[in-house]
Amino acid sequence: MKPILLLLAGMLSLANFSYSQSKEELSFMEPLCQTWGFLKYYHPRVAQGKIDWDSVLVSDLEKLDSLPSRQDIQDLMDHWIAAAGPTGLSIQRPAPSQDSLLRNLDLDFLNDSKWLTIGLKQQLLNVINHRIQSEPYYAFHQNPFGGPPDFRNEKTYINMVYPSMPYRMLALFRYWNAIQYFYPYKYLIDKDWNDVLTAYVPQFYGAADAKAYHDAGRFLTAEILDSHSNYSSQIWSEAFGNYRLPFRLRFIDGKVVISELIQHNEIPQSPFTVGDIILEINGKAIDSLQKELEPHCIASNTPTTIRNIMSYLTFVTTEKIEMVVEGSSGIKRAQVASTPNSSFYSYYKEYYNREEVAHWRMMDDNIGYVDMGRLEQGEARKMMKELKETQAIIFDVRNYPKGTLYEVCRLLLPNEEPFVKFTYPDPLYPGTLKWYPEVYKVGKRKNSNPYLGKVFILQDESTQSHAEFTVMALQTFPNSVTVGSQTAGADGNVTSITMPGGIRAAFTGLGVYYPDGRETQRIGIIPDFEIKPSLEGIREGKDEVLEYAVDLILNPKP
Repeated sequence: MKPILLLLAGMLSLANFSYSQSKEELSFMEPLCQTWGFLKYYHPRVAQGKIDWDSVLVSDLEKLDSLPSRQDIQDLMDHWIAAAGPTGLSIQRPAPSQDSLLRNLDLDFLNDSKWLTIGLKQQLLNVINHRIQSEPYYAFHQNPFGGPPDFRNEKTYINMVYPSMPYRMLALFRYWNAIQYFYPYKYLIDKDWNDVLTAYVPQFYGAADAKAYHDAGRFLTAEILDSHSNYSSQIWSEAFGNYRLPFRLRFIDGKVVISELIQHNEIPQSPFTVGDIILEINGKAIDSLQKELEPHCIASNTPTTIRNIMSYLTFVTTEKIEMVVEGSSGIKRAQVASTPNSSFYSYYKEYYNREEVAHWRMMDDNIGYVDMGRLEQGEARKMMKELKETQAIIFDVRNYPKGTLYEVCRLLLPNEEPFVKFTYPDPLYPGTLKWYPEVYKVGKRKNSNPYLGKVFILQDESTQSHAEFTVMALQTFPNSVTVGSQTAGADGNVTSITMPGGIRAAFTGLGVYYPDGRETQRIGIIPDFEIKPSLEGIREGKDEVLEYAVDLILNPKP
């Protein structure tokens, strides 16, 4: 684990939430969470939505004493099994099929003799043997051949900004069990997922106000260390700010640097320039601000965590702020006008649709350049026609491509090539994974007119999800070269689940691997040649990653 992630994990565990009961006193909540979630996804009648399983939990927690006895908990679980009713299945379901992956499966709570009587255990084992065998209600696949889980049938309880205790526990139980049974990368989480439950029971149980509750949700979702783990909540967003500063930031040579000015008619002009180093925001040192943001910005790997911190530093709560920066000519202090987030939506919508910006172009020395974030579907044939005779094409994937990888690869590659394989969670045996039946390929068989030049691919920490998928496809070109830095480490489709109070939490829903089984999650794609922007290069307006790729083309290195 990288040093910064160790620091962040420690900060998460020390997060200051207000609660009156200790972990030990609230330990009864753990078997309740595990049993409730198990029945939700395994029991045929519950899993198919024939019982309002939320209401069963909430009504029972409302009646529960603050410190129930062991017998009280056992009686409650007995009641849940009775409420679920007979499975309705006379034929036992088989064990996992041979192509199933069991690395996420964890039903060890069934061996917990402290909370489960022999009778309870036998009834739960019977549910496994007669588990769901048709399309579930709470976590289903849109694709009949498998895919990421879909949780759209969950009740949202959107108006419960600060839910009562039973609904706060519902939030924890719902998210924890979704990860327990349907997160394809649960085995990569640094902490034991059961230990995470132990840590968060008191935080949700004793959240003193709306902010404490929404913060608990944010910290919980960060525990999976997934760059896809987006968390949206009005309460949480307001705490960070509904305004944005008019520039982008990058962490360069250990400093927070303005890397780009955002220019749009709805966004006030910045008094600073590209290359200025930020020292203070509203009187607070930039180092202190970074440390405050670190627990909220955990991602799959360290570069992406830092990327997220740089983004969050641009969110503010007021229309004007005071900033101190260090420029090439010395220290500057100025007031900066921020802009409501809504104005940035127009900017981003227009950014990749500017007619004056070429989607591809011819560079000097007979080198082609393609901006994969702008290349539209249907443009690949024209692009390749214009760049066909180049000595090399540079594909820039430091952006989010528009689904053009298959079209591009059909024109590039001499043959059809495997480039990726997937796992998906099996809703009929929750906690297990299955491989998709085939390895996905790009290109076409016996392409009589492939590209004969070299292929170079640019990437960095902004290369995430479909962008990483695109890099994997382009890497199948013979002797292709990747240049830049480690990618975000979050490939595959995104799925999301709601929690009471208007909270929506996302995570990676499919496992993505190279054909030989190498992982991309957490690791991302490591470049063949690592090169990062420098402060000097930023100030001079250089694209040093692109320049390095050009130099490699003209002066190949062994």
